[in-house]
Amino acid sequence: KKGIIEKAEQSYQNAIKLIPEHPYAYRQIGEMYRNKGIKGLGKKEIEKAEMLDKKFSVVLMEPSIDEKDFYSDIGLEYLKKDDLEKVKEYFSKSIEVKSEKNYRGYYNIAQIYMKKNDMQEAEKMFKIVLEINPEFEPGLIGLCDLYYKNNNYKNAFLYLKKAIQVNPFEGEYYLKLGSIYKELNMREEARTTFLKYLEVEPFGKDIDNVKKYLSELK
Repeated sequence: KKGIIEKAEQSYQNAIKLIPEHPYAYRQIGEMYRNKGIKGLGKKEIEKAEMLDKKFSVVLMEPSIDEKDFYSDIGLEYLKKDDLEKVKEYFSKSIEVKSEKNYRGYYNIAQIYMKKNDMQEAEKMFKIVLEINPEFEPGLIGLCDLYYKNNNYKNAFLYLKKAIQVNPFEGEYYLKLGSIYKELNMREEARTTFLKYLEVEPFGKDIDNVKKYLSELK
């Protein structure tokens, strides 16, 4: 973006050495060559990217940070196509690369089990996520949603409170917490929590629903 094309090209070449299967760098180098008028070489690099896209049956448009994220990229593209078997295959590969630290990989697999309505396996994966990173907000909210879906409001409450401790400025968390209080018929607590949502998200997308809940709780 700064116009330092030579350094950009070298950085993309370094990326290819690290993750030779990822089409993003080939695509970018190809476009750079085309813009410089070296059309033959540009076409060659773009064809490499297209060949890799065909190999994975998905088009990867975004760069990865490292190899585990590369496999996650592929998994996420298959997720868009609802091909859950392929999603699981590539998310599992992302875990194999760095299993001791790859909490996002386990989180992604938990999401697959949630889609399949396999709550037992999803719960296991979410708990592995939080063993690796106890403050990972999507993991905390994932367990909250899982328990809420199964009417286990006590556990949903516990994980949601932890998420709020990590990030007290996320309005959605107060919306979820107010809903739990509402389910438990804890009217005053629900009212206080919905008011907190309005404080944190004065222009939030759920503001009309929250105002409706508050009118019901008067």
